[in-house]
Amino acid sequence: NTRKMADACHKYKLKFFLHLTCTMIDQSLLEKHPDWAAIDIATGQTITNGYGTGNSCINNDDFMNEFFKRVERLIKETGADGIMQDEIQFFGPTLCGCRWCREKFKKETKFEIPEKDGLGGWLYHSIDNPCYAAWLKWRRDKVVLNCQKIRDIIKKYNPESTVIFYNCNNTSSYTYYAAGISINDFPKFLDSVGYECEPHDHFYLYYWPHIIYEMKYLRAVAENMNTAPWTLFYDRLLGDHTWNWFVALSQGSRRWWFNADPLAAKCWQPLVAWEEKHEKILMNVRSAANIGVLFSLDTRDRNSKTFAGKAWIHGFSSTCNALTDGHIPYKVIVDEDMEAALLTQKLKTLLLFNAGSLSD
Repeated sequence: NTRKMADACHKYKLKFFLHLTCTMIDQSLLEKHPDWAAIDIATGQTITNGYGTGNSCINNDDFMNEFFKRVERLIKETGADGIMQDEIQFFGPTLCGCRWCREKFKKETKFEIPEKDGLGGWLYHSIDNPCYAAWLKWRRDKVVLNCQKIRDIIKKYNPESTVIFYNCNNTSSYTYYAAGISINDFPKFLDSVGYECEPHDHFYLYYWPHIIYEMKYLRAVAENMNTAPWTLFYDRLLGDHTWNWFVALSQGSRRWWFNADPLAAKCWQPLVAWEEKHEKILMNVRSAANIGVLFSLDTRDRNSKTFAGKAWIHGFSSTCNALTDGHIPYKVIVDEDMEAALLTQKLKTLLLFNAGSLSD
């Protein structure tokens, strides 16, 4: 069936992309393979995530080997032009304590993941604990490693393919200490980067200032890859289609269109038609702003004074919101930009608020 879809798209000169989940699996699979389950350190049990599915672990070699074999067959036999690989991550700050994680973590770091009865203050924001800090970094490294394997599989059969990925709430430290994901890592395994835009209650008309600085953070990563970012919106109100399109365009972001609500056709159809005519207008475009606000991932994720605290993100977000409100063009820069030559090329003014981690 997937091959039929790919062939139909190729007949009309359309690219066909696969969107795959990984660690969100049907409960029946866990009944057949209980060893595949991700284990909550706090309870010693597996979890059911918000989608009603079970969770496997990306450190489980048996599960991942089976997964990679099926991905390879799917790529090989369908002729897909690209892949969006989702859920190579951890679904919570207490995952995972399965035997695979415990064995690998001890072997590779010399630390041990504590048993559920001995948690104490180890979990939740104890970044000054060397074991916990190592665990967070180790999980992040495992996410990158498995995403690179996906890239290698599709490039093996289609070197011209496009590998894409997105994440939501990237400025929040939750993405690091709960999911093990950082968009700063995207250049290591992606061709195209996206932002899953989910403000509170999907109230886009109210939370657009939050969306602006999220988009600017993603654009900093995208520009370092010489590409343009894109954004996935979950339009709820009829006006969301038009509003979100203009917000995205103002930040140099393309849109991922998925909602063909017939009641909103007069809103979205002209925008899609315009994008088809001007398909490459946002490609290879760099922000002209010469004011930069540092998004310091190291300050957010690995500094014991600022980790998971509200002070740092409030400083970043309020600075961005003040500049946006004052109609002052600015860009976000990331830790990878913090070199003298790069800063000289990109900026005249650099704003650092609550930056607890800076090199000389």
